[in-house]
Amino acid sequence: MERLERLYAELDRVETSDPDEREMCMRLKADVRHVLDETAGGRQPELSALGERLRSTLGRVEATYPNAALVMGQVVDALAILGL
Repeated sequence: MERLERLYAELDRVETSDPDEREMCMRLKADVRHVLDETAGGRQPELSALGERLRSTLGRVEATYPNAALVMGQVVDALAILGL
């Protein structure tokens, strides 16, 4: 969960005037927060949807937000190891 917390923090640092990018970051943050909250509450979160969204977003953020992209890639890799 440490990687998800780092990802949430990186997404929180993203500043953009582009409304599409802002919406993308808000959705990702909401997804990550949901998984963190579910885990903290002792429930098993649905990780496959988060993995799909991260994979589809990774290419869009790589050049503009390299730190967020790095952490996203680490989370995607970790989810892949779990088979998600």
